[in-house]
Amino acid sequence: MLYLLEVVGLGLAWSLLDDRWTGRRVLAYAVVALAGLYTHICFGFALLAPFFLGLCSDAIGRRRWTWCAVHAALLLAFVPWLPSLRAQMSLPHTALLTEPLGLKNIGLLFAAQVVDLPFLDLALARPLAIFGLSAAAAVSLAAAWAARRSDAKDRRVLLIAAMNIALPLLAVRLVEAASGRSLTQPRYLLFVSPYVYIVLAWTLGRLNGRAIRAAAVAAFALSAGGYYLCRLVVDPRLGEMSEALRRLSPPVETVVHLDPYYYPALRYYYLPERRHLLLCADPTI
Repeated sequence: MLYLLEVVGLGLAWSLLDDRWTGRRVLAYAVVALAGLYTHICFGFALLAPFFLGLCSDAIGRRRWTWCAVHAALLLAFVPWLPSLRAQMSLPHTALLTEPLGLKNIGLLFAAQVVDLPFLDLALARPLAIFGLSAAAAVSLAAAWAARRSDAKDRRVLLIAAMNIALPLLAVRLVEAASGRSLTQPRYLLFVSPYVYIVLAWTLGRLNGRAIRAAAVAAFALSAGGYYLCRLVVDPRLGEMSEALRRLSPPVETVVHLDPYYYPALRYYYLPERRHLLLCADPTI
């Protein structure tokens, strides 16, 4: 649902930036944005690029104050959720399971577009990060080359998608720097996925040569197969493990965790009825 709302919101923002401003489109954009904000907090990052592009757009022109008012109203609508977000971010296990957003996590984020990360990155973090950064660099160079041969209106699609990738990453890093703590894991940032695929589709659509297109189709097919195989081979299947624990031990038994990795998932989602004990050297736990 998050990805669907992102794509619909992007389409509406594009129509407004393309000088097709109507009251109905503005209202539709606001409704989709509000639904997105109440679906997932990360949707707020998807509003950064349309907002800033709108301020610089000649198409919106004198309507900039209306554009600002729409986004101010969206911000106010999300304010009631801020105490809950603050409480969630202050949980001790949140700090244990995150690390600052750097090149490694950015590489893993792009690798996550074709590989299932939650457990594979424990063993192959460095190779996957190198693969993700290399793929992102290659696609960026190809997109820049294709953009030189496109007109300004055509390049705007690429610009909006690229900004929807870059601005959220920059915003996360600035928030981490201001708060003095890490807030993310690579999988938390997968809301940029629709824009990654838009950049890929835009770039591939402007490259000539059957060989290039055939190679792209083969790469997508292999990545989809690899993603499925990751689920079959690497995923320890927390659901099945939780059911086994239920069968093998009485309901009053405490689940003892020697590591924080599975603690949040089992405590809050898979075995919420059990008492959980996390053994950790951190005195705040």
